[in-house]
Amino acid sequence: MISAYCPSCQRITGHRRALGWATFFLVVVTGGLWLAALWCYKPRCVICGMLAEPARRTEARMTSGGTALLIVLALVVGIVVLGYLVAR
Repeated sequence: MISAYCPSCQRITGHRRALGWATFFLVVVTGGLWLAALWCYKPRCVICGMLAEPARRTEARMTSGGTALLIVLALVVGIVVLGYLVAR
């Protein structure tokens, strides 16, 4: 967890990556391949959920289109692997 200023809370708060049930489900469904996508998760404020970085600085990183492409690719690979394992 990192400490950073949150514009929404207007104070320094803790920020961490939000991993939930959907993340766990995708790791299981894709056979662990989803773990490669976890680096895309950005730290969020633990109080309000706002991103740690201002929006203007996040544009230099992966865009939402790139993240969506990574998600689709991971799901397709997971489905192919699952289909292969079921067919055996």
